[in-house]
Amino acid sequence: MSNRVTTKTIFKSVLTLGSSQGLIVICSLVRAKIVAMLLGPTATGLFAVFNNVVDVVGGVTRIDLRRVAQREISRAGNRTVIEAVLRISWMLGLAGGLIMVVLSPLISKITFANLDMTFQISALGFSLIALSLQEGYYSVMTGCGDTKRFALSQVLGALIGLSVSIPLFIYLGLNSIVPSIIVYSVASALIARYFVRINLLSGRTMKWREAIQTMIPALKFGLWITVAAFITRGCDYCFLAWMTNEWTIDTVGIYSAGSTMISRGAGLILAALAADYYTRVSAISNDDSDNLNHLVRRQVNVLLSIAVPCLIVFVLFAKSFVTLFYSTEYLPVVPYLTGASASVVVKVASWALAFVILSRGAGKIYLLSETISAFVGLAIDIMSFKFGGLELLGYATLVNEIIYLIIVSIVCRRYSVRLRVKEGMIILLSAILIILSGLIEKITIFAM
Repeated sequence: MSNRVTTKTIFKSVLTLGSSQGLIVICSLVRAKIVAMLLGPTATGLFAVFNNVVDVVGGVTRIDLRRVAQREISRAGNRTVIEAVLRISWMLGLAGGLIMVVLSPLISKITFANLDMTFQISALGFSLIALSLQEGYYSVMTGCGDTKRFALSQVLGALIGLSVSIPLFIYLGLNSIVPSIIVYSVASALIARYFVRINLLSGRTMKWREAIQTMIPALKFGLWITVAAFITRGCDYCFLAWMTNEWTIDTVGIYSAGSTMISRGAGLILAALAADYYTRVSAISNDDSDNLNHLVRRQVNVLLSIAVPCLIVFVLFAKSFVTLFYSTEYLPVVPYLTGASASVVVKVASWALAFVILSRGAGKIYLLSETISAFVGLAIDIMSFKFGGLELLGYATLVNEIIYLIIVSIVCRRYSVRLRVKEGMIILLSAILIILSGLIEKITIFAM
């Protein structure tokens, strides 16, 4: 009976969060389509670079607030912790905004080889403040089990952000990139605040010192995750910077279009891992390895049963999807999509195991595994693109994910958590089917 209930719960969580992510992805792709049609690949490349800058700086300054706060709230569940989380989110957001302003000349020089983008990069500090607040509100909702409110707030934030961004694209052209990023993040933060249940808030203003003291254990753990995220995003940023300097901003834009489609599509499937699965894994004690293994394997099997058919359809009609969401200018990215799509099925398993490491509070081990994976991945990406272009880069993405799965599988053995041969065979066959779909797409009517 418990197994049936667990499966039902997983499916319900995946459908709820996956549906909301689907609508968010549609908003993101509509925005990308409008940018591609009105402004071209150059604007798409600038979007990728500016968003990556926000990710890198924000990843450092937020100390992965959402993940560590979600863990603390789900365990304690009292108003003091919630108020401390929200207070800390303000502090981290302001710190991030200030750091963005201070580093803007250096970032512009490294990324664009000049200081022309200094003002635009410094203005992204407003986005960091909004994103930090948003993460605080999201952690409250997910930590308290408000999955529906969390999903709805994400969707409405994306819809409003898109609606406000469109006039900016029309009237400001290339100058609209940074304002649209800021508007998008501010809209999401305001909507998230609206959906946090009032009865969860204490109604008092907590002092900074009290908030810090309350959150010190979580922040220490978050520091390890932050360093890991910084290294991973930093490697992503280095790859984009390398492409920008060695090739052209249009090349970056075309690659970013493909990687965005893959990451957004994967987000539809993996959303439940971060918002719901992580909380449930954290609640299981270290001694209960049987229950932990059962949950991990069931989660992987459910997600794969949903992901594989969707990925096969996506690969078969890759040209149609690229043309629909971008334009024919972006068709050179199609060869990249086959290998990158196959990597998603491996990512399902690697993420499920990575969340086990996080839920055990093994910050140092998590940092080591992420660091090895990030640097190996950066080297493989540069070499593959240099000698094989976008198609080989897609398969490099698959190789990188396999390497990461091996690393986290080794680490999880210390918690007596491992995937069975059954899951391994399903993952292998799924990847092969997706790659075969890519070959079929090249030689049949699907390629038209």
